[in-house]
Amino acid sequence: MAALLCLHSNFPNVTVKPLAVLDKPKKLCVPFELKQGQTRLFHQLPSGLNMEVIEQKSVKNKDSDEKMRETSENPPLVFVHGSYHAAWCWAEHWLPFFSASGFDCYAISLLAQGESDAPAGTVAGSLQTHAGDIADFIQKNLCSPPVLLGHSFGGLIIQYYIAKIRNEQSPDTETPFRELAGAVLVCSVPPSGNSGLVWRYLFSKPIAAFKVTRSLAAKAFQTDLSLCKETFFSSAMGDPLVLRYQELMKKSSRMPLFDLRKLNASLPVPSVPKSSIAVLVVGAKDDFIVDAEGLNETGRFYGVSPVCVEGIAHDMMLDSSWEKAHCISSFVKQNKQRSLVFTPAAVHQNTAACFAPRSVKMYTAKKKIQKDHDAEPTEFEETVAQAFFDLENTNQELKSDLKDLYINQAIQMDVAGNRKAIVIYVPFRLRKAYGKVHVRLVRELEKKFSGKDVILIATRRIVRPPKKGSAVQRPRTRTLTAVHDAVLEDMVFPAQIVGKRVRYRLDGSKIVKIFLDPKERNNTEYKLETFSGVYRKITGKDVVFEFPITDA
Repeated sequence: MAALLCLHSNFPNVTVKPLAVLDKPKKLCVPFELKQGQTRLFHQLPSGLNMEVIEQKSVKNKDSDEKMRETSENPPLVFVHGSYHAAWCWAEHWLPFFSASGFDCYAISLLAQGESDAPAGTVAGSLQTHAGDIADFIQKNLCSPPVLLGHSFGGLIIQYYIAKIRNEQSPDTETPFRELAGAVLVCSVPPSGNSGLVWRYLFSKPIAAFKVTRSLAAKAFQTDLSLCKETFFSSAMGDPLVLRYQELMKKSSRMPLFDLRKLNASLPVPSVPKSSIAVLVVGAKDDFIVDAEGLNETGRFYGVSPVCVEGIAHDMMLDSSWEKAHCISSFVKQNKQRSLVFTPAAVHQNTAACFAPRSVKMYTAKKKIQKDHDAEPTEFEETVAQAFFDLENTNQELKSDLKDLYINQAIQMDVAGNRKAIVIYVPFRLRKAYGKVHVRLVRELEKKFSGKDVILIATRRIVRPPKKGSAVQRPRTRTLTAVHDAVLEDMVFPAQIVGKRVRYRLDGSKIVKIFLDPKERNNTEYKLETFSGVYRKITGKDVVFEFPITDA
């Protein structure tokens, strides 16, 4: 009858209670069919109410001891939904995704949502009670600090949980707010609540404000398919899938999560003490509910730069591009070192450390781009930096080599034949380090930016000729001609230039023919036209590239 999450707990003063599997399956409120490997369990709260938990354990590779050891070190992941959703919204895609990546996953349905029991009254709870229910689940069922992932209002609940982890908290507290390995806030309501969002929409987007109010406050999303799609999903989502999720959302919430007037009166969330909790703030470019300022507010509150994902809407975990969760996967894998099991001895020796002041860490892709004069990167440059960041954290072949590498600039260019090129400028002093991984790195980047040719060029500065009579001498490597020649060499790398010929057209214009070493033909031949187009845009000079014809 009982399924135990762990046989014993190494947190102090804790008696672990099992998650119950009901003897007689009750009639489901939400007709969501669990996927392979998922189990629906129920955690009993101190109030006696049952809280639904959809569990999916990690997929372990029995043939690899190293893989099993890596999996055992990963922190458990606890997912918290927002309004009109329940545990099923995570079980659709993200639980299988993270389980396959080696994480034990637990998606919770807050009270009166999904299959969880409903309390007495007219609302499901408050910020404090919902956070307390999550704390009770973690305290009684998990043996190591989890990463909490919250969506929308679920993100606000997690923010309150983080604020409750204070150094004055005693280990003897009835339901302590336990240590976390990290927190991920997905399209989260900001710390000040949603009132700021509403007012901004009223003044800047009155039509959108009307639609959001009609959709959520009046629950029109339940009957209007197009409004449901606009509120939660991107335009690429097919209507049959939107209809399916609309039906599930209709039945997911038997009570409102909060009394919004009381909630707004209790906000903003208490300020966060210094913390070693890593916080990732993730937003969606096409979010119809949480605007860019709301996302930035959450980032500022935790001292981090938010990650804004392109081509996805508010319901990131259900949208047609849900697999863009890879940036979150990179984050949680980086925080496995905080998921160490608490042995009784270690807990007693380090009780003070467990409840010591903490500081929030910055964890974003912006560390992979450093522009001159601390200039802000463009939106496209952030996309390229994110690609570097993802490769560093997910590609075992490149991980160690990319650790200390970053870029200065990234530009997208249109070249001949309707082709597009991505020109990435890298620090001059790192050009040799880039040379070691050039072929592998370009191959992986061209996979990420499908249909676009990637070119790496070292950043160089052209120095003007000194004034007449000046004792200053200009380095030969910084003349216009020398820099243009160096750009040419960088562009065709790893191929070597083995010859040049200058030709003149009938109109007197000059064209340079560049001959490349045939040894690297396979790595460069497919983008010879791109080389010509990019070089023309950078220098204004016409060049063509060929491989010399050799006798058989």
